[in-house]
Amino acid sequence: METSTQPYANKSLGNSFINLIPLSGAGGFLLLVSSVGWYVFGVNEKDLVISAASFVLVWIIAISALCVTISAIRLFWLLRHYKSGAESLKLETEYARQTDFKLSLGYFPLTEISWTWIYPEDVDVTTNSTLKEITETVTAHHRCQASYIIREYTISDVLGLANISWRRIEPIALTIVPRAEKFNANQVLPSISDGDEESNPYGSPQGDRIDMRKYANGDSSRDIIWKIYARTRKLMIRVPERATSPTPRSCAYLIGSFGDDTSASLARTILERSMLGENWGFGADGTPGVITDRSLAVQAIAKSGNYALDDDEEAQKPTGLSSFFKEAEKLGYNNCLVFIPSELPADEDSSDSNDSNPHESLALDWTKAARHAAAGCHMTVTWLMGCAKDPRKAKAKATPSSDAQTWQDRLKAFAQNELKSFALKDIPSDSSDEALDVSRALITDNTPVWIYSSDTGRFLVYNRPSDIAKR
Repeated sequence: METSTQPYANKSLGNSFINLIPLSGAGGFLLLVSSVGWYVFGVNEKDLVISAASFVLVWIIAISALCVTISAIRLFWLLRHYKSGAESLKLETEYARQTDFKLSLGYFPLTEISWTWIYPEDVDVTTNSTLKEITETVTAHHRCQASYIIREYTISDVLGLANISWRRIEPIALTIVPRAEKFNANQVLPSISDGDEESNPYGSPQGDRIDMRKYANGDSSRDIIWKIYARTRKLMIRVPERATSPTPRSCAYLIGSFGDDTSASLARTILERSMLGENWGFGADGTPGVITDRSLAVQAIAKSGNYALDDDEEAQKPTGLSSFFKEAEKLGYNNCLVFIPSELPADEDSSDSNDSNPHESLALDWTKAARHAAAGCHMTVTWLMGCAKDPRKAKAKATPSSDAQTWQDRLKAFAQNELKSFALKDIPSDSSDEALDVSRALITDNTPVWIYSSDTGRFLVYNRPSDIAKR
């Protein structure tokens, strides 16, 4: 891997001259007060006590600034000659890990050294200092795939009077994968969790008629085995053997947008548990085509979170679900599980959303694209949404009423019989849960919605009006 920082020379690091001044806000204020006190009371008023105190305070600030400056120069020189032994780094969200990055700076009096990750964001850094070296332990909160890390180093004194900070790029292949979810695999429908590794038995017969089964209404009398009937008085018919040529059945796709962290964790877990069968396919936003290698699929899951990065324009394009459906149908897949976010896209016309999160202005309405893709798809499509909380705990914004009480009673009955369906129309439309709003935007008779709750580890809702009517 290229270890030079030349490819990132034009990258703005956000360094400023003010950060290189070896004084903190408190140190600058105390320096100004002590200087004024020394001049006003010491020189003009001849107050020896205040003059001496001001003089000592100035010297303390000067010594702190000098120690910080010397330590910063030592660290800057060490970083210029630092060579990392690792060319790649793989992290898992919500799990702390000590990286291979370490600095053998040694002890220097009155100073402290720390740093944070500026790019990618949502990474907590804890530095561990010893007399010999300083190491870092990081905890990532969002998946992504990046080619470099930007760290902001801070040198400060123990009194908080002086500090210097600057940013530096380290080229490294960084992959942050979502954490694995823990749930009972028996809760998932066989049509979703297991792929049929044999050809469709309900298609045209391809094999010899060597198998048999009991006679059923509508079977041809030519297939009846009369010898068995003569011996046992049971009607048995010959049926063709099941073809053994493998055919792909199940595939899955991950839509990357805000609120998809739990869905991404669920996608990784289902892939690693081989719950899609052997001849599976996978796709994700930011990675074109159908993936059949598990390690590449996990990398695609990580890359699908790059919509939150400023410099990844490819990941901020609309979802590629429609093109994935077309390619998957050509390859013979007939069942697709689509992992969807639990948040609706931000309103592009809303100035408040753009001010609160600059990335939300780039988040296109994936719900419209998903509905359009599903409408033109010949596969069986199932939406699977991961939520951090239980959607059954949603509260109605309005005051309690008889309708709200009826809704709560239905939810209690649903909680006792897991995986029993209930219609979204049974929940008040003003219930304050965005996951239910996403379900309302996507639910149809042909595209059901599963809702997975991370805090309970269970699949809670299977919304399809036709199935509810049967039950």
